[in-house]
Amino acid sequence: MATLETNNDKRSDSYFGGKSGNGTYQTIINQIPLHYTRVSLFGGMLGVERKLKSADREFVFELNEKLIQRYENNFGFEVNRYEQDKDWQYKNAACYPGKTAFLADTLKVLPYFCYPELWDRKGVFFYVDPPYLLDSRKDNRPVYKHELSDEQHRDLIQQLSLFQSADIAISCYPNEMYQDWFWDHEHPREWRMIEFQSTTRHGMATEQLWMNYPPPKELHDYRYLGGDFRERERITRQKKRLLNKFKKLSPLEQAGLSQAMQDHLCPPEPLEKERILNKLRK
Repeated sequence: MATLETNNDKRSDSYFGGKSGNGTYQTIINQIPLHYTRVSLFGGMLGVERKLKSADREFVFELNEKLIQRYENNFGFEVNRYEQDKDWQYKNAACYPGKTAFLADTLKVLPYFCYPELWDRKGVFFYVDPPYLLDSRKDNRPVYKHELSDEQHRDLIQQLSLFQSADIAISCYPNEMYQDWFWDHEHPREWRMIEFQSTTRHGMATEQLWMNYPPPKELHDYRYLGGDFRERERITRQKKRLLNKFKKLSPLEQAGLSQAMQDHLCPPEPLEKERILNKLRK
């Protein structure tokens, strides 16, 4: 989450509302589809993003100068500080290579993301982790330098619901505003939600993840498969055993097995297969 004022800002694990706790980031990553461009709104300490495999392009938007400096010094981001008279940069930013962090107010720049030829397109994934609604927290006292009002939350989810092609995931605590908006209104894409338990400073809490896409058939990162620690450990051991067996095969056996797995997972369409064969016959 974003913009916390704290004297203990040196440890990412202690960041209020962070997602780097065991069981939290794994659950979220297991819902993230394959993508080539990743956009993180309300970056915070990037608890999910730092655990996730890199994308071709990564963008973070954050309003806290201290966090922006940390992205630059510790996480390898190039920093671009937002200037009110240079709004055009967000139209061009989608083509920036590598990792770019913007010192910017997400709500002010969000309208620029709706350009279908730039940001709102397939292969682009938005992870949105705003300061949660005050009324949804166990302790509803403000803790962030830049909190969001109820009106700003409405503006945020209304703008995000306009996207037609980009995949979007939003973290929050259970609240009526999000549920009413995503389930009781018509949107260009159908929204779904999962709930899971997360450890916080005030004990266990129920987290929600709202998504405008169906359960992904292909993940961006498979390293955290499993519903809990024991299942993840079992899958990890299984992958290691299979990989060790694969390594013991000859190169031709490895190639043959790889081809068989590829054909099994992605068999060519009959028409495409016939087209290829006809081309080879010529």
